[in-house]
Amino acid sequence: MHYVKEEYDVEYSKSHAYTLLNEAELSWRIARPRHHEADPEEEVEFKETVEKSDRS
Repeated sequence: MHYVKEEYDVEYSKSHAYTLLNEAELSWRIARPRHHEADPEEEVEFKETVEKSDRS
């Protein structure tokens, strides 16, 4: 939200920002850090075997 303040000189509460994103059919995303010892090949294999749920 700091980006919005700096770029557009406006401030929103977190709940209002969620509302605006929802109205624009967007979602709040955050970066997911990776462990420094994580094996990329095992990660790919895991992602291929996990079933994704349909949340719509």
